Amino acid sequence: MCNHIRKTGSLGVILCLMLTLFSGCVGSAGRAKQKKWVEKMNKTFKKDEFTYSGPQSGEFGQEPSVAVAKSKKFPKNTIIVKELNGELLTNYNFIRYHDDAEDYVYEYFDGEFECDSYEVKYYANNEFGPIIDYSFDEYMDELFSFNRVSIALISEDGDFPSDEELAGKLLAIAKDRDEICDISLYCIKDEEDDWVLDSVKYFKLYMKEERKVQHIQITRHNGKKTEHDTLMENVTW
Repeated sequence: MCNHIRKTGSLGVILCLMLTLFSGCVGSAGRAKQKKWVEKMNKTFKKDEFTYSGPQSGEFGQEPSVAVAKSKKFPKNTIIVKELNGELLTNYNFIRYHDDAEDYVYEYFDGEFECDSYEVKYYANNEFGPIIDYSFDEYMDELFSFNRVSIALISEDGDFPSDEELAGKLLAIAKDRDEICDISLYCIKDEEDDWVLDSVKYFKLYMKEERKVQHIQITRHNGKKTEHDTLMENVTW
């Protein structure tokens, strides 16, 4: 009888382990490890407060290397802490400095283009950085880049600079930044317009390495007709 109970108990443990392994669930040890990551966030960013939500869910279940947390200062945002090659990374600095960085982008473009007004959007090719309590200036030096920046030029009468002039402006900006850039420029007639669907035309500057623009492409919308063209290609300096 006792032997039967021991065998049944052992079988139950094995089944639980198999269920955890194949269902993609993170067990108690994995969750305890992730909670320590969030504790490090609280020790590092002392002006905020973080609570552990659980492992991030992926295509094949829960991610043992990615934790989800909530921030008291930024309750609408999802804070991620992940382990990559033995290093802990977080998107928290990107979240807390996003608006200030976007203001920087707005000021950078001030006076660069002829238009009634303009708007900008700042994304990030990589939102993650080390768990360090950067100041804004340190964040800009260490993590900010023009590798996913968008600007919309607004002109109510649809009078925009020529394609060649705008392409030249984008190239000049890439040279001035002296970094790998990815810049989208949209020409719209109203600030409520969808930047892509309602644009008269939009440009894409793309780089894979420093000091070399792979291409500057344009998409024009003429009624129901859409045209694509490459204005510059493989420009180095």
